[in-house]
Amino acid sequence: MILLALLLTSDIRVSLTTVATSTRLADPVRLTLTVEGPAPLRVDDPGLDPESVGVWKLTPDGPAAVDGGRWVRRYTADPFVPGEAVKLGFDRVRVWAGGAAEPAGVAVTPLTLRVTTGVTDASVAAARPTTGPEDLPDEPPAPGLGRGVWDRVVLAVTLVTVVVLITQASRLRRRHPPPPADPLAELDALPDADFAHRLSEVVRGRLHTDALPARRLTTPELPPGPARELLDRLDAVRFGGSPLTAADRAGMLEAVRQVGDTR
Repeated sequence: MILLALLLTSDIRVSLTTVATSTRLADPVRLTLTVEGPAPLRVDDPGLDPESVGVWKLTPDGPAAVDGGRWVRRYTADPFVPGEAVKLGFDRVRVWAGGAAEPAGVAVTPLTLRVTTGVTDASVAAARPTTGPEDLPDEPPAPGLGRGVWDRVVLAVTLVTVVVLITQASRLRRRHPPPPADPLAELDALPDADFAHRLSEVVRGRLHTDALPARRLTTPELPPGPARELLDRLDAVRFGGSPLTAADRAGMLEAVRQVGDTR
């Protein structure tokens, strides 16, 4: 029996393979465990050896596939530590081959992989301090008109309001026109001689007609009356240098206004 077991064991071939020779600490490794031997073949699924248990996490990737004398199962292995030569090994595989009553224990040749990481110092002293929660980003503005659009709307409303106010003011001026300017008021600021000369021209213009060409006649040639008396007083200022008081000026201006239209 011992001889038969040794013969059967020599016919059993076990291989552990992977396409990767290196991996990152955050990336898994795909493994394939293959057992070949005399049919019928039954294999007790092994686990990691004691040295690899704390270094790798092993996860079966689906059930085993058995085809006569060939047993195949795939795994995913996640590394826990980095290193240039990290061992990945299985326990001895228990195999029942060729109808054997007792299993044969077959060793599995382990793999050695390079596991890299971007962390250069994993000590507690190099760890970053705990930080508080980050502030939430500002909420986006509610959908609607942007500020630029509102600025244009306000400007347009302001312009319309100004136009309406100007139009209303213009209509009010047309309904209630200001009183006509007094053409004689500006004469009161002139010196006495200039005042008398300009006022005399106004009086003569008012009296001038085809029948009475007052602009071409001297004062004595004019018919007697209030207008001639006023012109006599003005001539006395123009040619005789008689002074005028404020009361004199006011009286003469009022006398001309009573004559009528001074144009």
